[in-house]
Amino acid sequence: MLLTSIVYFHPVVVSPTVLPSMDQDTSDSRFTVSKDGISVIWDSKRRRTVEHKLEHQESWTIWGSDGISDGKHYWQVLVTPGSVWSVGVSKRRVAMNRWHRPTPENGYWTLMLWNMKGDKQNVRSFGDSVLLTQQSKLGVYLDYEGGRVSFYNPDKGNHLYTFNTKFIGNLYPAYKLWISIGGNGSIAIE
Repeated sequence: MLLTSIVYFHPVVVSPTVLPSMDQDTSDSRFTVSKDGISVIWDSKRRRTVEHKLEHQESWTIWGSDGISDGKHYWQVLVTPGSVWSVGVSKRRVAMNRWHRPTPENGYWTLMLWNMKGDKQNVRSFGDSVLLTQQSKLGVYLDYEGGRVSFYNPDKGNHLYTFNTKFIGNLYPAYKLWISIGGNGSIAIE
């Protein structure tokens, strides 16, 4: 059903792609990336390491390890209950800190997974550049040449939102943790 939805909104069929892996070197050092690179756990008690690049400290963000500069790509992410994440793609050198949220004009195209118990709204906006969806699983479709990043509910197979733009240079899958009840949020790529 999801593939039908993607084909409806983007008529060129997506062939299976390699899952984007997460990059420990460009993430906030409080993330621990799995050996296979497809899942990450946040540990609020983990100490920041001296050897970890200072520019990534306090970003609460992790990027994909490989840049994307062409083609069509699709992947799904699953987040823990009681957490809020921004998920999508960005340029690697977007200035980040704990509460700063770059906009699409700054090279940051994401949807926020507002996965908090008791919230009944499905998709809503918060300001001009923040889109929120109440779910724990999200499909991300990137059509580089077509200039589109689209988001889907893979469980229901429906389209949620599409950013349209012209991409220049490498884009990286981007995941930013905003809130984690209990302190140990996690995200996995499927």
